[in-house]
Amino acid sequence: KNEKYMGDVLLQKTYTPNLFEGKHKKNNGEVTQYYIKNHHPAIVSREMFQLAQEELARRNSKKPVHTEKRQRRTADGSPANTPYQKDWFAETAAAITGESPGIFMEGNRWSGGVLIG
Repeated sequence: KNEKYMGDVLLQKTYTPNLFEGKHKKNNGEVTQYYIKNHHPAIVSREMFQLAQEELARRNSKKPVHTEKRQRRTADGSPANTPYQKDWFAETAAAITGESPGIFMEGNRWSGGVLIG
């Protein structure tokens, strides 16, 4: 996963498609990559590195693969953090307190049963 531990280096993992924009992209075969062995002194031996990679692969194979991202839901089942969530809360609070949300009175307004001045 990180070849630098064993003293190797992989060049051009990313590239800049347009020099004037300055944005970098991950290289998925668009540009030639260069792998240089023994580029610098190794931190671990190649054998130890391979054992670590095998252990990482073993551990990652046990993890469940999530295909869908879970969304938080409100009490009524709609997705949380929607533009209507605050309106729903204000109307619910107004129903409980008996106040009317969103009514403007001389520059003041009610929001969720609380007078905002």
